[in-house]
Amino acid sequence: MSHLPREWRFLKAAWVYALIMTGSAQSASEKLVVALSATVARLDVAFSRRRRRFLLAKLHRDCAGAQADSGQPLDASLEPFRKIPEPGRSALLMLYLRLLPADEIADVVRKSEKELPDILTAARDNLESALEHTP
Repeated sequence: MSHLPREWRFLKAAWVYALIMTGSAQSASEKLVVALSATVARLDVAFSRRRRRFLLAKLHRDCAGAQADSGQPLDASLEPFRKIPEPGRSALLMLYLRLLPADEIADVVRKSEKELPDILTAARDNLESALEHTP
């Protein structure tokens, strides 16, 4: 992805976000293509500074509502993240992958900035608990 312009290089991290959210490489790719298509279809967004937030909001909506694929998980190390309830999982992943600043993460997950620290704390606690129970 190094051949992408600098302002689009976040797509690799966005794909990782979709991968963890869906549990499937194929589903992650499909959802990213849909979000990217929606972004470039909007010329007012595609060439503005809002493109990252717009694409990630679309990706979040598509992935948060998606059911995990019935096949084997891609990697057992992803399972603890998948056990975190929403909106904590999405917020924590966006923070860890450095996809958006905190104020925009709150906006994408449709929570206030004041609620975000509590959401992230609960998500981290859930992740820690899930990791303790991982063989």
